[in-house]
Amino acid sequence: MIYDKISQSICPPIRQWEEAGAALGAALTSFLELSLSLETNAMAEGTPPKDLATRIDSTLRLVQTLVDQQISRTRSALVQARNRVLGPIYRLPYELLSEIFMDAVFAAPDLPKPEAMETTVTRVYLALRNLLGVCRRWRNTILDRGEFWSIIPILDMPLGGRMWNNINYALPYSVERSKGDLHLAATRLYGPLYDSLLTPLTPRFRTINIATNDPSTVRQIMRVFLSPDLTEPPALSQVSIYQDQRESYYLTLPREGSYIFSPDSLEEKSFENLVLKLSVLRVRGAQLFWNGLGFSQRLTELHLQELLFGLDSAAVHFLSALSSASELRILKLISIRTYYDGPFIYDTPPVTRIQLPNLQTLFVDDLHFNTLDCFLSSIASHSHRLTLLLSTRCREVDLLGYSTRTISWDVLYELLRKLIVNDLLLAGDVDTPWLSSSELGELTKCISPAGLETLRLNSWHLDATCCSALTYQSMIHGSSSCLINLHLTCARIQDYEALIDMVNSHSDSLRRVVLGAIVSNATKTSWVPIYANHPLALALQHSVPNFQMVDSYFVPSEFEDPLWQL
Repeated sequence: MIYDKISQSICPPIRQWEEAGAALGAALTSFLELSLSLETNAMAEGTPPKDLATRIDSTLRLVQTLVDQQISRTRSALVQARNRVLGPIYRLPYELLSEIFMDAVFAAPDLPKPEAMETTVTRVYLALRNLLGVCRRWRNTILDRGEFWSIIPILDMPLGGRMWNNINYALPYSVERSKGDLHLAATRLYGPLYDSLLTPLTPRFRTINIATNDPSTVRQIMRVFLSPDLTEPPALSQVSIYQDQRESYYLTLPREGSYIFSPDSLEEKSFENLVLKLSVLRVRGAQLFWNGLGFSQRLTELHLQELLFGLDSAAVHFLSALSSASELRILKLISIRTYYDGPFIYDTPPVTRIQLPNLQTLFVDDLHFNTLDCFLSSIASHSHRLTLLLSTRCREVDLLGYSTRTISWDVLYELLRKLIVNDLLLAGDVDTPWLSSSELGELTKCISPAGLETLRLNSWHLDATCCSALTYQSMIHGSSSCLINLHLTCARIQDYEALIDMVNSHSDSLRRVVLGAIVSNATKTSWVPIYANHPLALALQHSVPNFQMVDSYFVPSEFEDPLWQL
């Protein structure tokens, strides 16, 4: 038999296993021989037949429930062990396998649009669950590295059912398995039961991200990190707060009860001290007391969206405080609301020119003209890259209530001439355009051709006049063009030959064109999507180094309501 000679070089665990196998084989052989002769020998000894049958039944049950199960489990365990040791994944060092899993769990997927925070956290936990169930080695790798469990989820998932339960079931396990730095992701209504969970962990949190329509949830979570009873001060570097507001909220000046913390409270003072320590602050909708906030050189990124500052003067005061953030690199201003309270004929409010010497990216999106003027006229430094998205609001002065006042095109042009815009995004409406072809041409002329590298038009009706206004000769006034990227999405093209001429006029600089459009058919009676074999697509493929087609009705994320991300 194979067990007769056991090599002395075999390790003790293998030797013990083989010896046990040999003993099992001998025992089974002996049991078989005794079973074959049981009836003859027992009857010869005068054993009553009924007693023998009872004992056989009892032994058969034992064999079925014990021996069969153990043999089955043994076979399964041995097959799995063999497959594991021969599998290439088993030969990878633990550290390398762990890094592969980190990429599989946390690497952002290649998506056409950003994903919401809830979706990201759910995707992470689904990936962890799937990896845990593959094999013991994978499970141990996931459980042994605390970074896999660094996101602490308090989520109110819209998916409902099993997914919602799994995410919240994972909360205590995440806390138990986590090691090192933590990151809070909260969307669920906050209750006191969470205090006992979060309070002991506050020194380990580095980022918090809250998204809710309930101000008390924001208030209660922040109180955990601002409590004077903490044994160690919080070490947060990033705070992200999103409070969804109704449109009616923006019709009046901020009220006392609207603020996350009362302006005169100790909590407000503690929050202001916390902001001074942050490197990243993202706020959407939540009403902070901006007059009390200061910033330090630690701040490198500031994202402000759908905020109500009050009067234009409040924005000017805020910008004065922002000037102390000398290391600020990224500034995003999206759909911010301030109210004009000056003379009937618009006059730029007194502003304080500030320098942000390290600013690299300035993103300005969908502001009313008075707010646009306040911010862009105040930032004196020009070392940054400016991305400017203009909508119909850019000609409206925002007044209290539902009221707005329209300014002349010349006032808008005057402001644009002061700027160096690198990326210009124009949000249109093919059915009710907010500027004509000639106005579009004048607007692009105001933008310095030496700076404009990317032009994105979404939902525009591009006829021959419009295309002519966007040609190289019309835009540059004798200067050299730097237009590198042209994006036309959700477009309606009436004269595709005019569009080809417009693109060719920028051939010296243009390197990339993205097109998603419908075009007038041969009889000019209907609109049809443009496909790869259309003459327009073929012409652009030939004339542009990088040409990409997207769906005719694809709306880029820049023109949509931005999702709140992790």
